[in-house]
Amino acid sequence: MFIMHPLNGPRLKIRRAESEIQALRRADESFMKDSEYHIVKAEFNPKTGKYVYRVRTSSEPPDPEWGVWIGEIAHNLRSALDSLVYQLALLGTKTPASNTQFPIFLVGKTTRKHMPHFEGMELRDGRSMIRQLLPKHQALIERLQPYKRSRGGRKNPLYWLKEVNNADKHRLIQVVGAKVGVGPVVGGWVDTVKYPFDISHPSILKDGAKIGEAPTDMGVGPKVFPLVAFWKGCEAVKGLGVCYTLRRIAEHIAEIVESFGPEFLPA
Repeated sequence: MFIMHPLNGPRLKIRRAESEIQALRRADESFMKDSEYHIVKAEFNPKTGKYVYRVRTSSEPPDPEWGVWIGEIAHNLRSALDSLVYQLALLGTKTPASNTQFPIFLVGKTTRKHMPHFEGMELRDGRSMIRQLLPKHQALIERLQPYKRSRGGRKNPLYWLKEVNNADKHRLIQVVGAKVGVGPVVGGWVDTVKYPFDISHPSILKDGAKIGEAPTDMGVGPKVFPLVAFWKGCEAVKGLGVCYTLRRIAEHIAEIVESFGPEFLPA
């Protein structure tokens, strides 16, 4: 009889998410190819003595179906983590509790009197979600929490995943084209080091958005490289490139799942 490895479930969910991310990447490349973004010289800024350069575009926003794809990806990656915890629970019990899941909290605290636990802004105890796991597994999961990371964990892929997944349950996450990338600047005979092109970085690229400033005697011909970015629906990732962010999350989840591989080796 064929016996499936305990991590096959989480791995298949991650693989499915990665396949969807690849589909989004192809859609992103298509949007970049078909989009028309131009840089035009606009008004003169008397305070800086430079001309302002702005973006002009007539491109349509990306397909609203992106929001559905994003939700499916987030669901599979979140489910992969929950499946991992369920399999860890089976190492110590035959009947894991219904609330067994992978806790993700931005705020946390560990005390000397109690086992490591998690406290979130939702006022829920994360330890209850993994109470049936072995103590060493509980400790490993706590070390992965966003609140254990720098900058309060708001740039942690686990935090991004939690916020995107929760947002998708209540509304369609919207994307926009696009967060802007600029390069390279063509200065003609002008030394671009001596006369720099001061680049602005608006989070969302809109028609008429300021892209930067340059001296009056500098020939500027920068190219705009658009990408699809998160827009409305989830503040935690707003302005971040969709494919980049989802890929970061998927890679992080895969690393977490595989890090528990040795726990399922035959005794």
